[in-house]
Amino acid sequence: MSIAGIWDAWRPGTAHERWSFSILTTAANTFMSTIHDRMPVILGRSDEDAWLDPEVHEQEALQKFFKPCPSSWLTAVEISPLVNSPKNNTPAVLQPIVAAKACRTIRSLTIFATGITRTALTPVIQLKQ
Repeated sequence: MSIAGIWDAWRPGTAHERWSFSILTTAANTFMSTIHDRMPVILGRSDEDAWLDPEVHEQEALQKFFKPCPSSWLTAVEISPLVNSPKNNTPAVLQPIVAAKACRTIRSLTIFATGITRTALTPVIQLKQ
């Protein structure tokens, strides 16, 4: 599974060229709605090639991707609030906190991204496979 994203260059070929990237979102599925009302567009492996196809431009063809993934694909764990600061740039901040309290609110879900025009990203939130 991957997360759908888009990117573009603004003012390409100039001294003011800037790259921008967005992770696409959709309405939350049942699982995610307990955390937030939106969620990333999560693609199944069978959709990745179609999403990345640069020849696909029709709205109807792309619209099929903008739906919540099945709740059964997701699980969540609480991670350290240290993830909220870029100075804590270590994989250790993504390690699950041992569940001392089973009912604690999940405070941080983290997603890392790299891009190409239409991109599929491997998320850091835990996805069941």
